[in-house]
Amino acid sequence: MRRDALLRLARRLLETPTAAGLEDAMAAVVRRECARIDLPVHEDPWGNLLARCERGSGSRSMPPVVFVAHLDHPAFEFLGGDHAEFLGGVPDAMLAAGATVVFADGARARCLARRRGTTRRRRLVRLDRALPDTPPGTPGRWDVETFAVDGDRLTAWGIDDLLGVCTMLACLRELAAARGRTRTWALFTRAEEIGLLGTIHAARAGILPEDALVISLETSNAAGRVAIGGGPVIRVGDRGTIFDPAATALLERSAADLRGLSWQRALMDGGVCEASAWSAFGYRCGGLCLPLGNYHNIGPDLTPAAEYVSVRDLQGLVRLCTHLATGWLDHDPAAQRSRLRERYERILDQAPRRLAP
Repeated sequence: MRRDALLRLARRLLETPTAAGLEDAMAAVVRRECARIDLPVHEDPWGNLLARCERGSGSRSMPPVVFVAHLDHPAFEFLGGDHAEFLGGVPDAMLAAGATVVFADGARARCLARRRGTTRRRRLVRLDRALPDTPPGTPGRWDVETFAVDGDRLTAWGIDDLLGVCTMLACLRELAAARGRTRTWALFTRAEEIGLLGTIHAARAGILPEDALVISLETSNAAGRVAIGGGPVIRVGDRGTIFDPAATALLERSAADLRGLSWQRALMDGGVCEASAWSAFGYRCGGLCLPLGNYHNIGPDLTPAAEYVSVRDLQGLVRLCTHLATGWLDHDPAAQRSRLRERYERILDQAPRRLAP
């Protein structure tokens, strides 16, 4: 996808309010984007959205590759009066620093202190004033840059995981334009930031075929692990799980196939992503991510700040996902194992006979 078209898509998503369990506006954008390419969207009982791009002879008899990204970002829910709840993981100090919160209806208030009754699961906060005209259930965000592009840097309030969503929509658009043979699904999940809730429901219910290859798309904390601008990251695991080695090998081979693509490989253990949940329910999983700055809007000195990524990294992630989706039906796991075995046999043949029996 051309840079300008990709950035327009990213802007539509990043200017849309969202929070865990309050993803209706974001889901509406996903539906509109899929309708543009005549792709139907199925909603499961928990509000997750599933789009299927299936074309070509015999494609529906093959296992799908399923990209997964979540529709929410750490943000506030207005509860009424001068009360709100923060839905997501940030240090407690950020919730009592007096930073400004902007709600989806335009109302503003400062976040003063955590309310009594706050627990690890419920991050209740008090605002500096009541908001009588703001309906309860309105999402709110930190008062940081909504969307900006300066050279290769894209800065926005809620990149995690809305650029994962953007990548999946861009990939579907590319597949629709190519009209080639594919069986690619895109699952847009809810309430990831408060415990992977949407994806756990979907995995437990078995809404995906057992033989599907699940690829989690994330924007992950780059601090000390990978370079922003160094290319998309093939994620070998997260804080909870090491992903399927064969899936990781397939992602590496797909990346190596793409001329001029810069890419990285790392254990991104700054958090737990949706691949861990799918792995727990028996699915083969791999992971891809964009290196992210100011993860969860955590800026210097624990002050709220906009997140940022490299535009080239985003373009590379779209390229990689599209290439994988295009060639997925021709992937032969047995042939891959055979090639690896031949490689190791050659090593033995060429090595000194120091371990000969």
